[in-house]
Order: sequence, then structure tokens, then C-alpha cells
Amino acid sequence: MKVVFINIDGVLNNTTYLEKFYSLPESEQNNIPLCSKNISHLKDILVKLPNIKLVFLSFWCLVGETLVYSNIINAGIPKDRIGGAVRALQEKDKEIQNWLSKREIEDYIIIDDDMQELESLKDKCVIPLM
Repeated sequence: MKVVFINIDGVLNNTTYLEKFYSLPESEQNNIPLCSKNISHLKDILVKLPNIKLVFLSFWCLVGETLVYSNIINAGIPKDRIGGAVRALQEKDKEIQNWLSKREIEDYIIIDDDMQELESLKDKCVIPLM
């Protein structure tokens, strides 16, 4: 299996997009829709690379993977393209390596806007231009 690890807040949702939701009550901030423009780009990637699975990197996983999956599926990403989710709070590189160690992965890349905790995996990282 080939995998694309993709960060939610910072890549699928960028800072400019998220700013309009900061004034919401905290109880509503767990249900922020994903940026439709960035989701559209992700769908284009999925069409061009039909054999990849997406693994989402997010602190949202601390709230629950169900929330991550439902937001992704509601945004139009096919369920069969989701390979999983990884907590991305601290030591992101170790979380990814742990996830990889439990599966047979042919190859992978990481799309993230923050490479601070990915130094040991930097040869697999891509920083998006927003």
C-alpha cells in the first residue's frame, strides 16, 4: 500500500480559512467544515493517484477518529481512500513511525505545513505552498 500522510489543520484547513471560525464557542469548534478549495485539490490528487490511501495527521484524533473520518467523508473524500489517522500532538515523527511499523507500506510521503517534529522523516516530507 502507498500512503499519503496529510495534516488537517495547516494543509486541508489553512490559517486564513480557520480564522473565520475562531470566534465560535469552543463546543462548536470540533465541527469546523474542511476548506472546500483544499479538498478539491486533494480530490484531484486522488484521481491522478488511484492506488494511494490517505492517513490524516491531526490533534483531532485526540477528540476521536470518528470525528476525523466523518468530516473527511462529509467533504466528499471516498471512504475507501482513507487508510487511517495518526495523533499529531507531539513527536509526530514517532507517531508516524509507530503507525508504519504496524502495517505493510510500500511507500509514503508526508504533506504537512510544520516540519518541526518531522526532522527524522524530512526526506519524505512536502511543505505545501498556500
